[in-house]
Amino acid sequence: MARSCWRRMVPRLIEAQVLTELDREVLAAFCECWAEYWALKAEVAEVGHYTTSQRGGARLHPAVTAQKTMLDNVIRLGREFGLSPASRSRIEALPEPPTDPTAEFLFGE
Repeated sequence: MARSCWRRMVPRLIEAQVLTELDREVLAAFCECWAEYWALKAEVAEVGHYTTSQRGGARLHPAVTAQKTMLDNVIRLGREFGLSPASRSRIEALPEPPTDPTAEFLFGE
């Protein structure tokens, strides 16, 4: 799931000019949180939102809390890449790198 997220996000973020090589670890964390969120969502769907406490009462299943934490992380990290309308309005695209005519001639860059 994390790898799928990575493959989906990288081209879009590059196209939006908000991703550089320096962002790799933060994007990896985003993708890992995304994958963990969906794994926890599946667990909650299977076991339910509540479990029985030691005293016999109902209490929120720990996976529900972990799922909320992962979703919060996804939202927080996603803001770094402009993945919400509000955060997108605050992100500036990277400027085009200056072209070097000599480098273009010698290396085709």
